[in-house]
Amino acid sequence: MYLIPESRALFIQSCIDYLRRYDMNGISIRHSFHRKPFFKKYFPILLQDIMDAFQKESERTGRTRLLLYVFLYNYKENIDEDYDVPAIFRLADIVIVDTKYYSFFPLIGNWTHRHQSRLYGNTTDDELNMICKKLNDYQRLKGRKFRYPDNCPFYFYDNDRYLVYYDDAISLISKVRYAKEMGLAGVNIWDVSDDDMAGECGDGPFPLLHHVSQECRKP
Repeated sequence: MYLIPESRALFIQSCIDYLRRYDMNGISIRHSFHRKPFFKKYFPILLQDIMDAFQKESERTGRTRLLLYVFLYNYKENIDEDYDVPAIFRLADIVIVDTKYYSFFPLIGNWTHRHQSRLYGNTTDDELNMICKKLNDYQRLKGRKFRYPDNCPFYFYDNDRYLVYYDDAISLISKVRYAKEMGLAGVNIWDVSDDDMAGECGDGPFPLLHHVSQECRKP
């Protein structure tokens, strides 16, 4: 699809039809790692085609222009090989950065286990100098469990040793405040299925999502 203009046009028109049919405000494009040079070249072309089509559709119909969100991974080697970062930030309305790979990735030959969406990561400089106002921090309403069979001095489960990571209202509010302090565009919730949908924990339905929403609305 990347390489053929007619295929891109067909894909984009089907997106517009779907978004308008279900009264959605935009589309999120996730570009997975390919490590092929032509993907780095043609992905911005796809984004440009999408933005052009969204603008023309808005002018023709008088409706608010659809938004283009771009979802990026954060592993630097793949960013360098697959992403034309300046072009992506120039074309997208909102850029969403997936933070889960800050928590585990075979960076030094083995899998590093950390919180699934930790607030502070490595202290290395931001070599790509991304534009903060377009960034959305990617928050995950879910936990992660790792097993440490030999070298863990603590345990969360009898007869075995586990370290359990999770987010709660306090950590999520801290992350929203951090996003504001950093001048980010907002936070993105990828999965709400692990929130208390039925309100069984005494804080109403979707308490975590509610806390995030309330904190986002504060000045």
